[in-house]
Amino acid sequence: MERLRTQHLLDNYGELLPHLLLGDVARHAISLYESASDSTKEELGKLCGFMEDEYMSGTNSVQDLIALGFLENLAGPPEPYWRIRTALGPELRKIIEEMWPSER
Repeated sequence: MERLRTQHLLDNYGELLPHLLLGDVARHAISLYESASDSTKEELGKLCGFMEDEYMSGTNSVQDLIALGFLENLAGPPEPYWRIRTALGPELRKIIEEMWPSER
C-alpha cells in the first residue's frame, strides 16, 4: 500500500487526493482478487477488513470517501471480477450491491 501512496504523490505533484488514491486502492484490490496466491488473498482480506472497519467507525465524510473512492471503482456486472464483493464485509457488500446490483 505504501507503494500506491508514493506513486500517487508522485503522479499528483505531492498532493494527496483521497478519492483518486482510493480508486488506485480499488484497482489494487481487483488485482489481488484475480491472483491465485494465498498471500494475495490474505492481503485482500486485510484490506477489505480495514475498509469495513473504517467505514463502520468513520464519520459521514469518511463513509462517503470509501463509498465513492473505493466501492464505485470496483466493477459491477458483467465485468468478470465483479464478484470481488464476496471479499467485502457485510456493510460494504450491502452498499456495493445498491450501487452495482448483481445479476440474478
